[in-house]
Amino acid sequence: MFGYVRPWKPDLRIDDFELYKSVYCALCERLGKDYGFIARFILSYDAAFLAVAVSLFSGADCKTSFEEKCCVCNPLKKCRYCKTNDDSVRLSAAFSVISFYYKLSDTQKDEKFFKAAAAGFLKMIFRKKKNTAAEMYPRFERIVSDMIKLQFETEKISHCSVDRAAHPMAKMLEELMRSLTENEARSEDYSRFGYFFGRWIYLIDMIDDFVKDKKSGSFNPLVFKFGDSPEADLKNPEINEYCGRLLKQTLRNVYFYYRAVCPEDSVFRNVSDNIVFQGLFNMSELVLSGKNSGKNHKKYKF
Repeated sequence: MFGYVRPWKPDLRIDDFELYKSVYCALCERLGKDYGFIARFILSYDAAFLAVAVSLFSGADCKTSFEEKCCVCNPLKKCRYCKTNDDSVRLSAAFSVISFYYKLSDTQKDEKFFKAAAAGFLKMIFRKKKNTAAEMYPRFERIVSDMIKLQFETEKISHCSVDRAAHPMAKMLEELMRSLTENEARSEDYSRFGYFFGRWIYLIDMIDDFVKDKKSGSFNPLVFKFGDSPEADLKNPEINEYCGRLLKQTLRNVYFYYRAVCPEDSVFRNVSDNIVFQGLFNMSELVLSGKNSGKNHKKYKF
């Protein structure tokens, strides 16, 4: 997971932020219970949003309750854990573990010796955890492994276009969202929401890593398009305008399909609206301004 899908705190009501935190803490707890303490370290904002989205799409059928107890990572701190009557948190935890395992495969392939060796070591640790998650949700392993294979093939293409490079991630989220709905009449809207949401995640990561990938020689379609000259960075007006246009076009589609699938009567509606309409937009602005570089994985001080 990339860590870009966050709520925008300045415009989030206190009770809604507390609800989001309670989902985040519940996900941390579930990762530890199902996959061991070390799995807690792969907790991400993206996974928390997935849990919120699954509960949100359940509409009025989703019921919540809360439990207060000590934080496992900091016993001196009290945490509020959200409990729902659906499978959202367990599902999100499983998807996180499977995604992380296959992300390590990508790191092993792309990085140099020490980072590749570290990824290989973590893969050995997470192999059993991934298998456990895949037994519960075999469709998730198929979706993620298909994306990784498609990504490998895409990265072999000389001077790959941005659209082609973004397609595997977009396709993975499309398949994921389709698998989460039982409403056949609305499955196309869910799929399109997932596709453009996945596309935005790929684009924001690609743009944020542009300068770093240019220096390291890692795969990045922006390097193919604009070259590797010293002037090729986000301060260049032409490049910044191009990236901004990509993000805005994609976000318009995210907003359109989100409105089509989002129910009105859900306790998670305010949180989800904040993340989709304000969180994604403001993250786009931060990345385009160069103020987010290297900070996407930092955590809120809950």
